[in-house]
This record gives sequence, structure tokens and C-alpha cells, in this order.
Amino acid sequence: TRENTINGRRRMSNKLNSALSENNSLKEENRSLRMQLGISALPSRTPDQTSESEIIKDPARK
Repeated sequence: TRENTINGRRRMSNKLNSALSENNSLKEENRSLRMQLGISALPSRTPDQTSESEIIKDPARK
């Protein structure tokens, strides 16, 4: 029915909104952790594009 369609869309919309909001919180957390680690200059990338050596930028570690 039309009501089911509307309810389904509302549920999907709620799921999307909470996913977006979680994503934004994670981006904020990521940004702040990168700042603490001094790697804020690194471009944002998806994990599979980032090599191990770029993740470990601490000069004390070889």
C-alpha cells in the first residue's frame, strides 16, 4: 500500500541519516587523531590506498 511505501522510505531515510551522522563523527575523530599524530598534512584516502609506511610516520620508528 501507499502507507507501506511511505513508511519504508521514512525508515530508509532514518537509516541513511544515522549512517551519515556516524560517518561525520568518525571523520571528526579521524581528523583529531591525525592532528595528534602530526599527519594532518596527509591527503585523505581510502584505507586500501594508504600504504603501511604512510600510516607509520613516526620518525622514532624505523
